[in-house]
Amino acid sequence: MAPKTNTTTAKTLPNPPLTIVIRLAFTYFCVVFSTGFLFGTIRQLYIIPTYHLPPSNAEIIEAPLMFIAVIVWANWLVNHYKIPAKGTVRLAVGLLGLGIMACVEFMGSRFVGERGPVEESREEWAGVARSLYLFDLMVFGIMPWILMLVEKGRRRQKAE
Repeated sequence: MAPKTNTTTAKTLPNPPLTIVIRLAFTYFCVVFSTGFLFGTIRQLYIIPTYHLPPSNAEIIEAPLMFIAVIVWANWLVNHYKIPAKGTVRLAVGLLGLGIMACVEFMGSRFVGERGPVEESREEWAGVARSLYLFDLMVFGIMPWILMLVEKGRRRQKAE
């Protein structure tokens, strides 16, 4: 059975409709959030008790892994759904995904978590962990756009 060739992908549309952009942003959020949930579960159930680390130090260990996960998942999303190399589309997908992530993270920290976002921690490295977390969130929001810039740079190098 041959695959359908008339399916609509984001690349076939010069300006994808808002519904497609929202679906792409939600997909991006889901895969990155699932990865973060997996890493967080491993951190809370294995890393912290086994190595007797404060939570903020374990978050510092997790941050580079999440950075790599964001790059991998954004690359997968862009290539799998063939998102056009237009800055507005890529930023819309990333920033909408960031908005969803911020809402879910806030609700989780308020209603499920042990501490709210305004509660201060007495741990020495808590500020570093928060800074890395915010950096990862910013990278998450703009990574599809950054990948577009990388793609354009590669095309220029091949043209020369």
